[in-house]
Amino acid sequence: MSNLDRCQRQGCGHYRGNHTAEGCRSCEGCTAFVDGLPELPYAGTSGWSGSDTSRERAESDDSSGVTTARQRETLRRVSAARFFGMTWKDLADSEGWHHGQASGALSVLHKQGRLARLRERRDRCEIYVIPDFVDGRELSPHRPNSHKAALTDAEQAVVERARSHSAEPVVAQLLALIDRIVE
Repeated sequence: MSNLDRCQRQGCGHYRGNHTAEGCRSCEGCTAFVDGLPELPYAGTSGWSGSDTSRERAESDDSSGVTTARQRETLRRVSAARFFGMTWKDLADSEGWHHGQASGALSVLHKQGRLARLRERRDRCEIYVIPDFVDGRELSPHRPNSHKAALTDAEQAVVERARSHSAEPVVAQLLALIDRIVE
């Protein structure tokens, strides 16, 4: 069966190329599309700006299901937009979210490979699409924050050793600081 054959198992009508072994990546009716949410790539969270209040908000949203719902809705909206895709502004306007909520969801899903970001722009904003809808267009890779530091392998080994060998509060605070700096 070629990738252009319609999916019979899922019955969703998408081309088989949109499917993993578990289901369709391009329709909200298939569970594989949202399996594994929330994506939490930043020290086990969806990310924060560096302040304590921002970190507390991220941890609360992540544990309460808000992040999962926001990421699920982002995938649903971007998938529905198909080849046209969505910008942070499109998503924010459609959901009533502020810039940080919309761009945060798009960025995390892009970082984790669930979305692709196109080089082209619309209204001075980057456009995100489901990877199946790239259609040969030039992509913009994920750009981690350039002001964040990166640890060498030796430094990372020291951090991991400290994590596993110390229960001292001051060490825990230092490790949290390192996580904020490098994530």
